[in-house]
Amino acid sequence: MASRLLPLSVLINRKISQQTSQNQNTAYDLTEGKLVIGEGIYHNAGGDLEIFEQEPMATTTIEALTPCVCLGLKREFVIEQMAMDPVFLKQLCLSLSRKLDRVIRNSALNLLHPLENRVASYILATATSNHEHQLVFSGNLSQIADLLGTSFRHLHRTLQLFCDQGILVKVKTNYRIEQLGELESRAVGGYVIT
Repeated sequence: MASRLLPLSVLINRKISQQTSQNQNTAYDLTEGKLVIGEGIYHNAGGDLEIFEQEPMATTTIEALTPCVCLGLKREFVIEQMAMDPVFLKQLCLSLSRKLDRVIRNSALNLLHPLENRVASYILATATSNHEHQLVFSGNLSQIADLLGTSFRHLHRTLQLFCDQGILVKVKTNYRIEQLGELESRAVGGYVIT
């Protein structure tokens, strides 16, 4: 079985999976690190949800927020060798239940709270430390807007408001957190990021 595992190390802010035939026949499992899934929280990224589909199609991108290690399993091996293994199926069910829980929690935040609070929560969930040991937030704002259930313009206005209030400072394509306590006071819960 070890020959069926495909280790994949990923660097920060590098896309791991896209809609390509190369990734459609492999399911990836994150073993270390923090990822954000593109195109919103409602899609999967070529993993356990598509593994048994006749024609799997990964339609999302995955971006590493921290250095990550993933293991990949060839789809054919899963179907031919593991599909009847109760231990494997139990782990698959546990993985799906965690993903469903993540979607429910993130959706509840989107439905129950104003954007300012959701943005603060998301920033806290995805912020990383830069080379100067400062907390920074970055990412594709269109994808983040989709995940937060808002428009790009509304998200951009909210980030600009945080900058005007001295909570964030825009540095090139990143936002540096200047007032962590103020950001924490506005957060309403934690987004669950894979």
